[in-house]
Amino acid sequence: MENEKKRLKIMIISMSVILCIFVLAGIVLTFVLKSKQGDLSTLNKQNYDLIQDYNEAKEKDEYYSSDDYNDDYFEREEGYGKDGDKRIDIVDEDNNNN
Repeated sequence: MENEKKRLKIMIISMSVILCIFVLAGIVLTFVLKSKQGDLSTLNKQNYDLIQDYNEAKEKDEYYSSDDYNDDYFEREEGYGKDGDKRIDIVDEDNNNN
């Protein structure tokens, strides 16, 4: 009878210790997961911003590579402006191979 009480007491204590370990692990994991969730939301926002920047750059690239823009630019061999305006040529002094 005493052996059964002793065995029951040891089993209850060991179960209580295991339960405490699980509760503490759950609390720690909750805070770790909350932290990682915050990091993930930050990365998602950065990813969204980068996608927006990429789409804007892609739209600009499509505009400047379109035939309408190129045709309009190359039709004017003398550059933009009115007849009689002075034309200023910009020379790159570092790369003066002209």
